[in-house]
Amino acid sequence: SDYIKNNDISVAPLDINVDGESLPLDISNEEVENLIFDGRNVKTACPSPAIFQELYEKALKEGAEHILVFTISKTLSGTYNSAIIARKNLDDDIKNSKIKIIDTAQVSYGSSYLVIKTIEMLKKDMSLDDIYKSINNMIPRGKFYFVVNDLKTIKKNGRLNLLKYIVAKAL
Repeated sequence: SDYIKNNDISVAPLDINVDGESLPLDISNEEVENLIFDGRNVKTACPSPAIFQELYEKALKEGAEHILVFTISKTLSGTYNSAIIARKNLDDDIKNSKIKIIDTAQVSYGSSYLVIKTIEMLKKDMSLDDIYKSINNMIPRGKFYFVVNDLKTIKKNGRLNLLKYIVAKAL
């Protein structure tokens, strides 16, 4: 999007697989929803540590003094762990001082909100430490709610065990 380009944001995309085939990264949410409703086997995979490392190295090579990494909730995805592993692969002086990884404890709009707030604070010339503290104070106040039309997909992808699935279906 324009916001991403205009604010010099890099994105490590999730991999979307349908029936074992990787989909293009520019697929819309609506297209993915339609595939799910059609009964296709849709799964996502977190970005690999190599993707994060490539993004870190590119940003540093382009002169970034610091890198803030916002990941979706580590309870829902391995994205946070991939970002951590990639940072561990860098030189000690870089990984310990230049890269801060933030688990937003959110997905989608919740994560985006924190990025937008960070950009606003950066434009006000707030210090990185103050921004980091402010964002970490916002995270526990965020809430994540979602509604599903059908529990089958959640069960099929391992997010809901059989007993909970049976009880939920009965309700």
